[in-house]
Amino acid sequence: MGVLLLTELGYGSNVVEMRTEARWDPGTRRFTLNTPVPEACKFMPNVADETVAKTCVVAARLMVNGQDEGVFPFVLTLRDDRGLVRGVSVHRMPDKGFCPMDN
Repeated sequence: MGVLLLTELGYGSNVVEMRTEARWDPGTRRFTLNTPVPEACKFMPNVADETVAKTCVVAARLMVNGQDEGVFPFVLTLRDDRGLVRGVSVHRMPDKGFCPMDN
């Protein structure tokens, strides 16, 4: 199952103010995604069911050598058959009382 992780707790889906970061490490040739402040936490439903593997697209601000290169989509595994991948945490959203979802 796939999920788009765009909305941030403190910034909504405003790409201009998005704070989630993807830092490029040329030594390892890898991106590391980071939530530098609590307001940058992604606020998305449909990720809680522990029995369903999840692949996601995360919108994050690309940082290369300390320079902001803009917001790009990054595809990664959120949950596999063993559970949440290392570095990922999921927190319960408040009950909204209608339209049940995988929150």
